[in-house]
Amino acid sequence: MMTLEAARQFFELSDGASDADYNAYNYMVLTAHAKPEARARIPSVVHADGTGRLQIVRENTDPLVHGYLKALGRRIGVEVAVNTSFNVAGPIAQTPVQALDTLRRSKGLDAVLMFSHEGPVFAALHGGTDKSGGARFRKWLAAWQTETGETLEAKP
Repeated sequence: MMTLEAARQFFELSDGASDADYNAYNYMVLTAHAKPEARARIPSVVHADGTGRLQIVRENTDPLVHGYLKALGRRIGVEVAVNTSFNVAGPIAQTPVQALDTLRRSKGLDAVLMFSHEGPVFAALHGGTDKSGGARFRKWLAAWQTETGETLEAKP
């Protein structure tokens, strides 16, 4: 996901991808060739063939996500976030049980956060073969709690 400004900065966009109010880049149905800066600055969104499947988020169609991307840009320097299917060698996770199973099968995924309708947020940490046991997530959580003053207890 990225703002239009980020998409123009990092990818070669096709003028033929839009018609009136419709733009195919809004729906992750097209790929675009990455510019050289993209591989250096946002490598996780550039495919092996040098393309990326974009979802351009515009303020007038999704103000909440657009605001998130703008804030992310102020925080990390790019208005880009990875938007991907949540699956590892299996179907896309659609339930909490499937999300936990995906976490168990993953390599490099530290935690899954699940938000309930009632308000609580649940964090499941990856035990992993690297013995980290969610160490990166715990480090991030501690920094977030220090910065925001919020509290959230993470339990394995």
